[in-house]
Amino acid sequence: DHTFSEKDILSVRYAFDRTIDPTAGVNFPGFFTSQVQRYHNIVANWTHIFSPTLTNELRVPYNRILFDFPNDATHPLAQTMPEIAFTQVSNIGVSISYPQGRIANNYILQDTMSWVKGKHTFRFGFDLLQQRSRQTAPSVLRGRAAYALSNTGGEFYHSFANYVDDFGGGGSVTRDFGSATYYPELFRQAYFIQDRWEVRDNVTLTLGLRWGGF
Repeated sequence: DHTFSEKDILSVRYAFDRTIDPTAGVNFPGFFTSQVQRYHNIVANWTHIFSPTLTNELRVPYNRILFDFPNDATHPLAQTMPEIAFTQVSNIGVSISYPQGRIANNYILQDTMSWVKGKHTFRFGFDLLQQRSRQTAPSVLRGRAAYALSNTGGEFYHSFANYVDDFGGGGSVTRDFGSATYYPELFRQAYFIQDRWEVRDNVTLTLGLRWGGF
């Protein structure tokens, strides 16, 4: 916080938080992956006093949010090997959900003017948000082979038996192609006006109107 003069006051706040989970999911040795969450938030707040009845508060926040689920398994096959899934048995290989993640940058501008006029206290202002993101959606880029329980010719086969001896026909194969990364953006705006009216010494009426949209 810093007071430049009797009419100008500035405050700045910064916050940081990080969470790392080195074992995001149960898997075989060498196929463990992690997940990371990281948050940055900074807010600058400037209050200017024009007169005893007129003040303005300007806020400029910025925050950055990261959710990262990388394929950081150490085994060389982890980067290319398809996931092999068995009904009622643990899967082999890195989950098809990895890698995925999201980074969102939020640029915000907020302003509120306060004006005291007799028994009325008027407040009006706006709230603007520009969000720019990079997202990587879950996709089956390495492929997935799923083995299920099956019944062939009256004989029942376990999913693992279907994999080892190629019995039965229960299962599926899936693979996606192309890039799973995209860059969404949005702009949100809101405007408001409020009147706090002291109708009597023991009665205060607050009226307001707000509009917001994308």
